[in-house]
Amino acid sequence: MTQPLIARKGTFFWLTGPVDHLHIIVNNPVFCPEAGHEVVVAVNITSMTARHDPACVLEAGCHSFITHQSYVFYRDASTFSATKLATGVASGEIRTHDAVDETLYERILEGFTTSEFVKPRIKRFLRNHAKLID
Repeated sequence: MTQPLIARKGTFFWLTGPVDHLHIIVNNPVFCPEAGHEVVVAVNITSMTARHDPACVLEAGCHSFITHQSYVFYRDASTFSATKLATGVASGEIRTHDAVDETLYERILEGFTTSEFVKPRIKRFLRNHAKLID
């Protein structure tokens, strides 16, 4: 089955509301036995702070949506149901933006191995199910 754009690796999406929370999908959907459905990992992009995670700093212009220095907030990486994300896009609760290019995607993925803030369950998922990290 072809997945909608929201469920493909590298896609930017944000949950609409009072504050838009920008995320990047890390993997194409894979079946997760623990969840019982197809899952993706998404990680938040947030504005630079003095106490930022240095694993992946994003400069303004590295993607058309990134307008000021930001960083990947690995501590907040979460799993999402691919079906629920697609439903959210269809209902307008979730909006998407152009996917990141392969170079930026690889930098973000590398941060999952170098950041000290990634939750063990997220690393396990990316290693055992998505097969993206060692």
